[in-house]
Amino acid sequence: MPRYLFFTLLLTCSPSGFAAYGYDYLWEILTPAGWGAVVASPAAGCHLADGTNKYGQTFIYRGYRFFRPDAVECIHTYITPEGVNRGEGAWVSLWVYRFGDGCTGGTIYNPATHICVTPEPAVGSLCQDQGGAPANNPLLKQVDGSCKPLSQSPSQKGFEPAQSCNVNVGNPISVDSGNKFQVETDLSGNHDSPIELKRFYNSIDGLWRHSFSASLSAGTKFAILTLPDGKEIYFQVTDGEAQVTRSGAGSLTRSNGIWEYTALDNRRFGFDGQGRLSYLVLPTGRQIKLSHKESSIILEDETGRSVELVEDSQHQPIAIKSNDLTVSYTYDNLSRLVKTIRLLNGQSSERHYHYSTAPASRLLTGITDERGIRYATWTYDDQGRAISSEHAGGAEKVTVAYNADGSST
Repeated sequence: MPRYLFFTLLLTCSPSGFAAYGYDYLWEILTPAGWGAVVASPAAGCHLADGTNKYGQTFIYRGYRFFRPDAVECIHTYITPEGVNRGEGAWVSLWVYRFGDGCTGGTIYNPATHICVTPEPAVGSLCQDQGGAPANNPLLKQVDGSCKPLSQSPSQKGFEPAQSCNVNVGNPISVDSGNKFQVETDLSGNHDSPIELKRFYNSIDGLWRHSFSASLSAGTKFAILTLPDGKEIYFQVTDGEAQVTRSGAGSLTRSNGIWEYTALDNRRFGFDGQGRLSYLVLPTGRQIKLSHKESSIILEDETGRSVELVEDSQHQPIAIKSNDLTVSYTYDNLSRLVKTIRLLNGQSSERHYHYSTAPASRLLTGITDERGIRYATWTYDDQGRAISSEHAGGAEKVTVAYNADGSST
């Protein structure tokens, strides 16, 4: 069956076509033969195509790409029967769709894995069984109760302000987790309007979020807050009141059905019933309201100035439009940002982003600026931790060593 016929079918049986299912979120695969197995997650569904088929074709799972909020396209490396590696792409006609009403019964939607989980109260603490993990990359408890290395834990994303010592070096790298964090400004605020659009990259997950990408997944017992810089903050919820699981992370309160997070700098984020950001109040008191349309978000300040923002299902920007500025973003098969095109007052400029050549890697290794000069370069170790940062010509080079005792130099 031609691929385009599937989209006609899905308009009648996708989640948007029902008022309610009567069950929690689940994922189901779709192939040219029709609907298939119910699977635990998008990754589990895509893994079903791994291996060598009867024609001698080999497919190796590399990831997936959201093409709508409730559906992904599987990405695999294809090796021909003759042994030729054709690279990464949507070689297999395999999609995974989400159905269901949400997460109930004390479970919560995990934005990292896209499934309902029973939250782990001790999330972020050291796992009792370290399984031989090195002291410089210990296993931490995740929100779903599993264990992951420090260098892969969502709680380590974002920029960590320095306390008693420097936790960030170079351009910049967290010396605790090895997370490479990058900030790019696409639209600057000014005296006339506070609307500012920045992008935030974390090597832990490889996504580029934006200034208004904050989201909240709140259940009856637990809540996960994802900030614009990617950092995840966890809250225990009792009788509608939220208690943060670690100190120094701000507060989350609920009033008239609206959750509001207050950061340490008094920045306030308000969320609607779907966990989407609905307003942002800056420390200065200026407010920005968000209106969520079918395919875009309208940002509006108190003066009436507005900016249109289009994002993908992982809160990565696709386009922004203001009076005199347009920025478009290009992504590859693995949803990695590879290019931005900025059009300001009729003048166009481009920036290019480079990643590790290892299969399925989302590690940012360099940026080529508007002049065509590669002005920044990063390298990583075999655990995905950033180990060096430098600018063009080797300027301001910084290297990081993760020592066996858990320290960094």
